Parts: sequence; C-alpha cells; structure tokens
Amino acid sequence: MVGLYAKFHPLIYRLAQYIPGSGASARGFLMNLVRARMQKRSKERTEKPKVSDAEQRGTDKPQDFVDKISEASEKNPQNVTPYHVFMMGFGNVVAGSDTTGTSLSAVLFYLTSSPRCLQALRAEIENCQDDSGNKPPTFEHLQKLPYLQAVIKESLCMHPATGLQMWRTVPKGGAEIQGVFFPENSVVGLNSWTAHYDEKVFDKPHEFRPERWLPNRRKTEGNGIILYPIGMGSRTCIGRHISTLEMIKLIPQMEFDFELQETSSSMRARNHWFVKPDNLKMRVRLRSHT
Repeated sequence: MVGLYAKFHPLIYRLAQYIPGSGASARGFLMNLVRARMQKRSKERTEKPKVSDAEQRGTDKPQDFVDKISEASEKNPQNVTPYHVFMMGFGNVVAGSDTTGTSLSAVLFYLTSSPRCLQALRAEIENCQDDSGNKPPTFEHLQKLPYLQAVIKESLCMHPATGLQMWRTVPKGGAEIQGVFFPENSVVGLNSWTAHYDEKVFDKPHEFRPERWLPNRRKTEGNGIILYPIGMGSRTCIGRHISTLEMIKLIPQMEFDFELQETSSSMRARNHWFVKPDNLKMRVRLRSHT
C-alpha cells in the first residue's frame, strides 16, 4: 500500500532505514554516494578557469551526465536548483536498475523454460554477423533481429516489471473511458498485468509465444495487441530506450557465450511496486564455439 500514497514516502523512508532488509539503507548509501560525487565535481568546476565545457574536455570527447546537469544549473540557477541537480544525478544512478534487472530475469527464465524459443533465438543470433565479423553482432545489427525483439516483447508482456497502476489525472472537461465518464481531476490507472493477461486481447496469454509479436503474425492476430510494461504516452518511462538497448546487447551475449539451465520449474515473484523474482536460480557454463 505504501506505493499508493506517495505523500508518506519521506516518513516511511526515515523509519525504514532502521528495519533490516527494508532496502532503505541501500537507498541511503546510494544517495550519499551521489551527493559526494556531485559535490566533488562541483568543487572541480569552481576551481577551473571559466571556459566552456567543450573547451575543457576537447571537442572530440563526449560530455558526461554530471557536466550536462551542472552546466544547465550554472546557466539557469533559478529553474535548475542544487536539489534538481542532485535528484537528476540520483535518478541517473538508480533509474532502470530494478526494471531492467527484473525484465532480464524474466527473459532468461522464459527462454530456458522454452527450448524451442531458445533454439530459434540462438539460430537468429548466430546467423547474424556484421561486416567486421563480430560475434555476437553489434547493436546496430541486433536491433534489426525480429525474433530477438519478439522475445523481449513477449517477456515484458508476461512479466511486466511494475505491479501497480500507472496513475493519470483526467484533464479539464473530463474523459469517457470504455463508456464510463470520469470528471476532470479524477485519478485513473491501468495495471499492466491485468492488461497483458486479458484473453480478449491476447490468445493464450499464459503461454510464452514470442511469435505473436512478429510482423507477419501481428497482421493475422489483429491490431488489438498492446504492450504496457512501463506506461504509455507522454509520461512513460524516459529511460525506456536505454533499458531496451541494454537488453538487446546483453541477451544475445549471454545466449551466445553461456549455457543456462533453470533449476526450478516456476519463478516466484514478490510485488513491492516492482515485481521482483525471488527464487530464480540457474546453472551457468561456458559454451564451446569450436
């Protein structure tokens, strides 16, 4: 219930840090780490000559995230306050860690539980080789693999990382949703687990079937298939592209280099806003490519 009442979060976090296993102590450690790093960088920027960031790092070197938000604060201190700088830095460290980790766990579990799907994915990966001969292929090539994309989507569909509704406020004038009128300022939400396991939308939603997401299959199954793991619209997860990049890179690498074998036939999970697996164990050994 804590996740439903955000106004109580400051009090809950202060109390939870004294409860072993609550996770609050780890959050405090990360906040202190980020604060120390940000203060160190701020001091370094203050002591350096007032030249542009591009001149300091050289035009051929990329600008890191801390410099980006520090520069934004220096240019517009009223709108980008020290609080904003800290929270953006903290968000850059923690955002996507639980969601991506949970999603990757789901992908590996469903693949090891579905030998047919695992074999199809490995065949696609091994047949994809870029011009430089890299194996596994580069991200540029991997993101074009249809079955890999289908495996990721099906895993996100069967095990969304978030377990509570994505709340939205009804705009001025109200809105009609599924024949029901909601006045303005009403709070409405849709649970992704409810949406993804709707048999009116998905055929046999409890079966791991990546093929349903392939372009040719989507035409035959209709356009009613939705994917709602981390929200939709203008308030969806802003880090979704990085999360997708990480999965597209890591999954082929894992399946190319290792043999994964599940040690349990089911994956138990707990919903603490994030639906985290708590009994996922696997045997891992190197694959031979000779």
